Amino acid sequence: MIKLEKYNNIQIYKPFGLNFMTSFIFIVPIIHSIIRKQPQFTISCGTCLITSLFYHGTYNKTLRKLDMIANIGGTFYFTIKCAYHNYYYYLSLIPVFFVGSTYFIFDISNCSKYGVKFHSLIQFIGNIGVCLMLESCFNEITCY
Repeated sequence: MIKLEKYNNIQIYKPFGLNFMTSFIFIVPIIHSIIRKQPQFTISCGTCLITSLFYHGTYNKTLRKLDMIANIGGTFYFTIKCAYHNYYYYLSLIPVFFVGSTYFIFDISNCSKYGVKFHSLIQFIGNIGVCLMLESCFNEITCY
């Protein structure tokens, strides 16, 4: 039996619910990275898609850890690897700081009855950041 998080005795996370559906947003940066011929982004975003679908389909604690490792690892790697002085990179930092502060500092996605919606918003904004980092890297000759 899956033990799901509750807020005021109301189940807020449902397997195959909204967060599962918004996990498919990872397809956008996958397609973008294929078009831009950046296999590192394709692999990273593909891993994030798979772990997100597995976790949000089951809410298994072990899969949550794998999902977090894939997402946080990819974020740190590309934040450092794509650090070129161009406006795409600086714009990509806005979603990175938003996602980081919303998820880790304020813990909004876990502590309210609107946690599912906030988490879906985090997935959407995070993928915008990934696409901006991809553009930052693509527009630099020395990238990869």
